[in-house]
Amino acid sequence: MTLEAAGTIAVSSDETKPNVHLSPSDLSQLSLQVYPHTSSPPIPTSTLETFVDLINAAFSGPIHSANFGSKSRYSSTAELVDDLNRGEGGWMFLLVSATGIAVAGAKVTLGGEGMDGGASEVVFPNPYYTPLPAQGKIYWLGALGSITTGTGSILLDGIKAFLAQQSPRFTLKAYTVTQWDQGPGGLIQPPEHNALVKWFERERFEVVDYAWKEKGTWGSFYGGWLCGIVYTHGAEQKR
Repeated sequence: MTLEAAGTIAVSSDETKPNVHLSPSDLSQLSLQVYPHTSSPPIPTSTLETFVDLINAAFSGPIHSANFGSKSRYSSTAELVDDLNRGEGGWMFLLVSATGIAVAGAKVTLGGEGMDGGASEVVFPNPYYTPLPAQGKIYWLGALGSITTGTGSILLDGIKAFLAQQSPRFTLKAYTVTQWDQGPGGLIQPPEHNALVKWFERERFEVVDYAWKEKGTWGSFYGGWLCGIVYTHGAEQKR
């Protein structure tokens, strides 16, 4: 379950970012692997290493380098475990090909400490967002990444189906960066039409707000606009 053991699947590199090409047949044979994060038994070290390698590959390329230099998303498996511990436990998800290649992954935790990037200097609530009454469990989605086109949606569908088995009604919260290095004094309004935000909206997430974070957010060289998003399962069709 490594990035290197590509088997018959071609792997290319687009400006240092790996890209695993899967045929429609390959995509139909992907399987979701779920690893609960508990003190006993722990997630196997080899699986943690696969997750770290995958997410670091997904969080790479020119944009990442411009904002983080050579800093990887996860410097070690210990940092990943600390991340899961801070999130009060949860699950690690891997989407794996029939030949054993991990092509997409994410973590879902029971708490969201630290995921909002710290205090906000400016917050713009989404005027079109109406919060639903709290129902069921609240989960936090993080470190969502893929190295194969189209697998992010497949992974999210699998995560939603898994969480629905835990609680028929649940809320899944997350944060995504919409713009680095521009904010108050540079860009006084949050950026619109961000491709990543639009992708999450297609996955039935709603925008809660945009918040400007100071320099050093998530270890970056700069500040950035973070977009708070939320998916409500069991009530989304009633919108």
